[in-house]
Amino acid sequence: HTATFTADATVSGNLASLSRNSTINTSQNATITYDSGSNAGAQDGLSGSWSHTIGSGVNKILAVSVAIGHNNASITISSITYGGLSLTQIPGCAASLESGGLAAETEMWYLLNPDPGTGTITVTLSGSPSDWTAAGVSYTGVAQTGTFRATCNTETGLTGTNANLSVTSQLGDLAIDAITQIDSPNGLVVGAGQTQRQNQVSGNTVGA
Repeated sequence: HTATFTADATVSGNLASLSRNSTINTSQNATITYDSGSNAGAQDGLSGSWSHTIGSGVNKILAVSVAIGHNNASITISSITYGGLSLTQIPGCAASLESGGLAAETEMWYLLNPDPGTGTITVTLSGSPSDWTAAGVSYTGVAQTGTFRATCNTETGLTGTNANLSVTSQLGDLAIDAITQIDSPNGLVVGAGQTQRQNQVSGNTVGA
């Protein structure tokens, strides 16, 4: 079947950019369950760290979304680690929209089966971002092979538009998404059927 999720951006500034991974496959006879969430708060440097706690469940995943507002098209995420272990970008899960010398960028990364306990998530950038924020969310009951059913879908939109995507899933899958809004951010409104895990402001950048 098709699961449709909409992230409604109430934008009075210039840009909104959405990046979503398609679906997380369930492991056999398992239910995907929310474990915990965390966020980096407001950041404006090339590196930022914060704590995230992983529970004791099985078949875990840690997903980290990064929202960047900048005026330098060469900005990239060099690495994301959790407890010193490297995360991997969710396939195709990077969106960037530039307009009027400003850009909104969204990326999503993941780590399978992190150890339980509290560890440090560290995001390292290259370039010169103006403002950025990030969030971590962990789940249990996730397939550890064939984790993502399809390549990530992305969408971008200018002021006054709603960013929305449809993704094909199977019974028991979970769709996760991330959105970045920049320039005079007034906040983001989650679409029907979604659960918001973060809505963080960093200067003129909002990540949700």
